[in-house]
Amino acid sequence: MINKKIEINGDQNYTRIYLIRHGESEWNAAGDLYCGRTDIGLSKEGIAQAKNAGDFLSSVAFDRAYASPLIRARNTAELILGERNLPIQLDERNL
Repeated sequence: MINKKIEINGDQNYTRIYLIRHGESEWNAAGDLYCGRTDIGLSKEGIAQAKNAGDFLSSVAFDRAYASPLIRARNTAELILGERNLPIQLDERNL
């Protein structure tokens, strides 16, 4: 997720990039530490983690959001963005 137009020292603009990993997957919860490209959803804990991240980042005015098309990444991005009216750019290169 990207937030640009940040003023530092009153006159310089920078781009801030937030890199956020998806929440715990159902496979992670079952003890499998690696899902790879398998399209596995978030566990209950993963949903809670994404909501907590969304609460923590609620004051950030994101300009763009990118995610892998995998359901766990998409759902994490959706939960973080919450009610923001910002489309998530899904990109196969993020697999």
